[in-house]
Amino acid sequence: MTVRLAVVAIKERFMNNALSSSSVIIYLQMAGIVIFLLILSYIAKRIEKTKKENQIKTLLLTSSGMPSIKNDLKKLLQKPLYDVTVGFITTAAKPQENIDYVQRDWDIMKEELRFEVEEIDIEGKTEDQVLKLLEFKDIIFVEGGNTFYLLKAMRACNFERVIKKLLKQGKVYIGVSAGSMVGGKTIITSVWRGEAMGINRNEVGLKNFKGLNLVPFDIFVHYGPEYEAIIKQKMPNSRKRAKNLKIITDEQAILVQGKEIDLIGEGEAVVI
Repeated sequence: MTVRLAVVAIKERFMNNALSSSSVIIYLQMAGIVIFLLILSYIAKRIEKTKKENQIKTLLLTSSGMPSIKNDLKKLLQKPLYDVTVGFITTAAKPQENIDYVQRDWDIMKEELRFEVEEIDIEGKTEDQVLKLLEFKDIIFVEGGNTFYLLKAMRACNFERVIKKLLKQGKVYIGVSAGSMVGGKTIITSVWRGEAMGINRNEVGLKNFKGLNLVPFDIFVHYGPEYEAIIKQKMPNSRKRAKNLKIITDEQAILVQGKEIDLIGEGEAVVI
């Protein structure tokens, strides 16, 4: 019996002069119990919502994918490897001619680590479809390829909203190259890399380079000494570089856990 029904019943009994004082007490007690249970239910839901919202977001942003992080990933996961589920987003690789790196990452996860892996293409899907594909995955693995192509597909399905919701639930985001760059404030470093190589990879004509803003900095991947000049040219202020740009080689990755940001892998941090 709900609180409303209990009150209505009491009112009707009073109107009919058929309600004894003992019955009034019983009905009031019942109404009190119902109110108490509703309050407990509300509190429980709020606690559960707060727990989900306070989950420490975890991201692994890499240049070269699984070879550089597989050992660290084993330590990071809090369940048996054979129970780990992965949403393997390969959209960025669709414009690429050579996709050997995709197969390499797949083989490491599927064959070596024994993860349960599902390949997913987010292009052409709605926000709800993408959420349903990813909501029960432990890891959201965003493979590398064409950064502009990937970001365009992400915007079309509101991927930013989807992934931020999933990160609050404790999912792990792993980015590879383009998949790492889109996680930053912008993907402008992809433009810089193209200029340094004399290549325009923005075949989709993207005008807005704003990223998913999962981390408060931009990411420069596949760093080698040949890129030092373009980085200094595009971001001449050394203080801004230190604050707003993270640079990683193919042997390195950035591990983000909540507000903690660490460099993992081989070699010293790149400072320009």
